Amino acid sequence: LVREKVEAELPEFRAAVDVVREDRRTVIQVVVYPVGQLVQSIDYEMVSQSIPNLLLLNIKQRYAQKTQELRGLPVIYFSRHKEELERSLLAELSAEPEVKRHNLRPSVVLTPGVNSGVRIRLESDEYKIWFEGYGDIGRNENNISGRAHFGKYISKRDEIFGEVGVTLDDVDWDFSAGYALHHGKTTVSYMRRSPLGENVYRLEQDITPKWRLRAEYFSGSDTTEIGVRYRIHEFLSAEYVYSNDKPYFRIVGNL
Repeated sequence: LVREKVEAELPEFRAAVDVVREDRRTVIQVVVYPVGQLVQSIDYEMVSQSIPNLLLLNIKQRYAQKTQELRGLPVIYFSRHKEELERSLLAELSAEPEVKRHNLRPSVVLTPGVNSGVRIRLESDEYKIWFEGYGDIGRNENNISGRAHFGKYISKRDEIFGEVGVTLDDVDWDFSAGYALHHGKTTVSYMRRSPLGENVYRLEQDITPKWRLRAEYFSGSDTTEIGVRYRIHEFLSAEYVYSNDKPYFRIVGNL
C-alpha cells in the first residue's frame, strides 16, 4: 500500500519499505529513492547589467549553495516541476535585502537535464552602472585601459549616461556624456567625448546571453571597430575586435 501511494504521488520515485517488530510495537521504515536519469551537475550563473557584479558576491554564493540542492533529483521530476521551482526561487530572490536595496528586478530560468542550468538575472528599470578593464593583445599602445558607465533610465527604453575612461600608458583620461536607446536586445548609443571633442556612435546586439556584437565609430580618429564578445563568466569576457586601424584581441574584466 505504501509503495503504491508513493508511486501515485511521486511517479519519479520508488519506495523501499521495511517492517520490523519491536516488543509490542511495529516499526515501519520507508526509504524514498529516485529512479531514472538524475541531475548530476548544475551550471549556475547570476549576473546583472545594472550594477557591478561585485555587489552581488554574497547573494551569489548563497544561491550557488541553494541550487546545488537540485542535484540528485530525477530529470523528469525537475522538468515536471520546472515552473513551480522557478516561481519559488523567484519569490525568495524578490525578498532578499540586496535585491530590495538596489531596486532590482530578478528573473529565473531553469534548464532541466543531466547537466542542468540555473540562470538568474538581476536588472533595474532605473539605472545602469558597470566598470570594465581592458587588456589588448595585438596593439603596441593604449593596450591597458578601463571604463566606467553611469546611466539613468528616463523611460523604459531611453537612457542618459556619462562615461569615464582611462588609458594607463600615459594616464590619459576622457569624459563622455551620451544617450542610449534600448529596444529588446539592441542598444544604439551616441556620446560626445572630451577633451578630444569627438563623436562616438555605438551599436550593441545581444545575440545570446553569452555572445554580444558591438559596432563603434570614433569620429576623432575616423576609426570603426566591430567586436564579437564572449562572456566566460560574470567577471571575465573575451572579445575579438576588427578595426580599420588594426585588429586585436581583448581581455575584458567585468567588475
